[in-house]
Amino acid sequence: IENGKHILEQNNIDLSKKLFMIGALGSGTIKTYPFPFMAKVLDFIVEKTGATLLFNYMPSQRKEAQELFDLCEPKTQENIRIDVIPGSIREFLSITHHCDALIGNEGGAVNMAKAMNIPTFTIFSPWIRKEAWNAFEDGKRNVSVHVRDFKPELYGDKSEKEMKKQSLELYQHFTPNFILPILTAYLN
Repeated sequence: IENGKHILEQNNIDLSKKLFMIGALGSGTIKTYPFPFMAKVLDFIVEKTGATLLFNYMPSQRKEAQELFDLCEPKTQENIRIDVIPGSIREFLSITHHCDALIGNEGGAVNMAKAMNIPTFTIFSPWIRKEAWNAFEDGKRNVSVHVRDFKPELYGDKSEKEMKKQSLELYQHFTPNFILPILTAYLN
């Protein structure tokens, strides 16, 4: 915890203002909310809260993280600290401990944040079964969204395997206008 605080202070991050860890990238394309949509979500977060955003990504994903950053509005870019990346899981945990929430793509980072009792707002990939992974969801501290919540007719009786093949197409139906009202309530 002290190491995380030291890293944040060393990088001139004001701990008195809102700080959100952003699950900017999933483990692959089919687990990553499309960048143009995610940029709108990040713009919205900064507009509503003025928070500092930290991107959680692996060093090998630097190019993709930069692509997402470049799609954000200039004001949002000013609030993103893309340069502060944990060098290990231990550092991720120590930094996330100081965050007000983790917001972003579903994955291991979300589960680790929940284990530390850090609030989460999770965007599920269209092919992942939300009900299998949304542990501790209470509609307040831990909230998740899935395209199936809004457009169940896209699924019918298709298997998870079939949905995985259509993930990128299904993401196109999961525009920010579905997420932002729920995110507004969460941020409030």
